[in-house]
Order: sequence, then C-alpha cells, then structure tokens
Amino acid sequence: MIEVESFKHNGRKVTIYPDEHAESPRVFDCNLATLACWHRRVNLGDEQTSGETETELCERVAASGEEILALLPLYLYQHGDMTIRTTPFGDRWDSGQVGWAYVTKASAEKLGCMGAGWERERYLRAIVSEVETYDMFLRGAVYGYVVEGAEGDELDSCWGFYGLDDARGEGKAAAESSDDPATDRAAAELESRPTFAGNRIES
Repeated sequence: MIEVESFKHNGRKVTIYPDEHAESPRVFDCNLATLACWHRRVNLGDEQTSGETETELCERVAASGEEILALLPLYLYQHGDMTIRTTPFGDRWDSGQVGWAYVTKASAEKLGCMGAGWERERYLRAIVSEVETYDMFLRGAVYGYVVEGAEGDELDSCWGFYGLDDARGEGKAAAESSDDPATDRAAAELESRPTFAGNRIES
C-alpha cells in the first residue's frame, strides 16, 4: 500500500493509508436519506431511475404510500474520477444533475428523527452530510491507520474512515491508548543486566 502520510504522536508512528476495500456508506443502516440516481454506465446511490423531475419523484413516492419531508437535487462531475454534491458544478460539459436525495417520513420515524428539533432545515443538513460522505467514497477518500511502536511493532490499526481528519483523529487516539511492548522489553533487558558492587579500599 502507498501511504498517504505518517506522523509521530505520543512516541508512536501513525501512518495513514487509503482503504482499498472501503464499503459504500450507502450500505449502512443509519442513512436517513435515499439517493435516487440515474447514470448511463454506473449504478449510483440507492435507487436507479431513468430520470425524474421533482414532481415525478414526489408522485412516485406518494404512490407507494410514503411522504417526502425534504429533498435536494444531486449533481455529478465526472472527468475520469467522479464527485457528487447537492449544488451545481457549473460545468456544462462534464457535470449535470444525476438524481435526487430525499428523506421520507418512514425513514425519519425508523431512525427516531421526528418530533421536537426535527424540522425541514435539519433534514436538509442531514442530506448534505450524507452526500458529502458518499462523495468521499466516490473519490476514494476513505482511509485507515496503522500505529507502530518505538521498535516497529504494530500496536493498532483500523480502516473505513471517510475523510483524512477522522483517520488522523482516531489514529492519534489509538497512539495514546496503545501499549508498546518495546517498553516492556527494555525494562526486562535492564533487569537482566548484572550489577557489580565496587569495594571501597580504606587507607
């Protein structure tokens, strides 16, 4: 693996690597929104459609007995790699709308996201956050860390962090909480060394 970066923390070496086996965050059960997308060559999001207006989407969802509480358009920029967000990219050649992200009443109820404190603006922020995480996956911005001790022992590792900040933060926390066997080896070696008491000669 090619490392992204490495740094020292708490006497340990923390190395960040790309997660080559990262899962799409859309497989997790904690997603509030549904991403309904259309693309000629790639399956994106959660649902595959052939292109819908906002009215068509709302009518389709309503016909299934669901109620949409909030929705935002999805835009994709693709020039080799792909990146997705809820606002236009302003490039008419390599970008355009690719779907809708929406929250239904059933989804909100399932995750306990109803009642006081839950209004449309909060649902919209949740949509943006989920799309940002999905964008990290599409861009390959998912990472893991490996923590090594003073003599190169692997002390801890973990994968599946969306974004460098999370990987760095968790790597530092692991460096602070991990035990380094090199410390025990050094102590054992010191104890095993013979000691000599010198004799003082008095005149």
